[in-house]
Amino acid sequence: MKMLKKKPVGQRRVYDIEVEDVHNFYANGINVHNCATDGGVSVIKDDGTVVDITGYTNPARFVEFDARNQLYTNANLDAFVSVWEQVPDADTTTTSADYTYNRTPPLAGRDYAQQVFTPANSNTLAAHDLSAGLVPGFTLFLENPADYGAGATVDITSTYNTGWMNGDIKGAFLSDTDDTDLVGSGELVTNGTFDTDVSGWTARGVDGGTDTTFSWNASGYMDVTRGTGSLSGRPDQGFPTVAGKTYTISIDVVTAQRAFWIVGSSAADDDLVSAVTHFGNTTVTKTFVATSSTSYVAFWTDVSATTGIDNISVKLADEDRSVNNNGLIVNGTVTRSPVATGADLVAYSGFSSSNYLEQPYNSDLDFGTGDFCVMGWVKFASGQSGTILDRNSTTSVISSVLHLDVDSVGDLRILGSNAFTSSGIKVDTGSWEHFGIVRKDGVMTVYKGGDIQTAYSATDDVTDTSATLRIGQRSSEDRHAQGSLALWRISATAPTAEQIRKIYEDEKVLFQENAQATLYGTSDAVTALAHDPVTDLLHVGTSDGRSVFQGLRRVDNTTDAVGTAISASNNLIVEE
Repeated sequence: MKMLKKKPVGQRRVYDIEVEDVHNFYANGINVHNCATDGGVSVIKDDGTVVDITGYTNPARFVEFDARNQLYTNANLDAFVSVWEQVPDADTTTTSADYTYNRTPPLAGRDYAQQVFTPANSNTLAAHDLSAGLVPGFTLFLENPADYGAGATVDITSTYNTGWMNGDIKGAFLSDTDDTDLVGSGELVTNGTFDTDVSGWTARGVDGGTDTTFSWNASGYMDVTRGTGSLSGRPDQGFPTVAGKTYTISIDVVTAQRAFWIVGSSAADDDLVSAVTHFGNTTVTKTFVATSSTSYVAFWTDVSATTGIDNISVKLADEDRSVNNNGLIVNGTVTRSPVATGADLVAYSGFSSSNYLEQPYNSDLDFGTGDFCVMGWVKFASGQSGTILDRNSTTSVISSVLHLDVDSVGDLRILGSNAFTSSGIKVDTGSWEHFGIVRKDGVMTVYKGGDIQTAYSATDDVTDTSATLRIGQRSSEDRHAQGSLALWRISATAPTAEQIRKIYEDEKVLFQENAQATLYGTSDAVTALAHDPVTDLLHVGTSDGRSVFQGLRRVDNTTDAVGTAISASNNLIVEE
């Protein structure tokens, strides 16, 4: 293969260059090549002229063209990715960004400065970490050039496939491949409600603090007071866990002061949940995967006043795969089994008045009168009915502000504030079906199978500051789902009709027999990505082999470890 020679601009070290025989793109009517250097990005045209893109505060780490000849560059202290719809005609200074680590759609914690972006097909991109799998698996992007924040992402690892998470995603649930039934653990924290005392909690000073203090408040919570060290006043407690299992921890701060808390595999660690800043009169929920038989939670405050802590709860959970990491508590036993014979993705079923999934109050789901989307897959047989999803603070179902169920005649029913709306759309067909409930600018649109079924005015205030979210059961515990559920997501962004159609088309193949949805093997450390523009297949390398994806579905794999690079063209694959 012929290597492109870089014409340096000043004395710069080249970080990444393109291989002419593999990446020979045509943009703006001319052949162009590109390279990233210490000083920025240089675009070398076929007439020998060079256009420099500078203004970055860090060295450029990668450059890529996608299938639409758009140029992707990144380099900045804050880690951003800029998208150039056309190659600049002259030297350009820029600090603009179309993707950043802290905007939507989020990359589940990925650092954009440590990314490789690769075209995945004509309208998606793929990205993975350069940092040897610091963040598991890889991410696909569905772009929305009119508003990059309203695009969508999919995270794929060796154990799960999230399905498309659009825009400002607030939760991605029921996306596992483990068919082991979920069995709730009950409450794991001793005396987390402090009804009568603070027994079960141990005082531990850190950073030289000697006067760690916490005490029972007669109003029924624990007071934590700062000591002489910057992190003094730190009560902690160990609780039983099982390594590899997922748990959700929920904590209230009941005074106006600030608190911090961590969860670790030992009393001195914060390796499971790093320091959470928790301001007064709020509830915060986090999810973690245990690594030992005992995990620990600890608190402190850095303010001179006393901080009140209450309602500390840890329970077995099913993961939220979104960047928010707010899992669902397992109540009772929830059945998990493949969505089809031999398929990777599992369905959740076996719901009852005592068997369901639940999330404590989450302010992210208070959408007010704004836009939102709830979407997922259901399978109800003829005659089956019950609640798919319910967010409520009381046992009175009519007060629910976000509720989806299947009524007694098999129709999808949507409950807004104080009113049921029967969609007239059949659900009990015995087949897997995708539903999307989208509110945009005060209009609720209901999709089935990627198509619009109905639309109506819906201006209700979807806010309940005490509500819990339940999947498979409603708050009154008298109308559980009799069918199966998978890949349910909630977002504060309303997807377009075109996005819903693509989401349906891309995900439906995961519900077919023998559908593989994850990376081959057990390694999540992606080492290389390549898109074959002829076959439209994405090749993803790990130490366990090369996984070949057609959209969201893995259609082939090898078993030999992949190093740092893959090139693919018309089924000719070169690995390094």
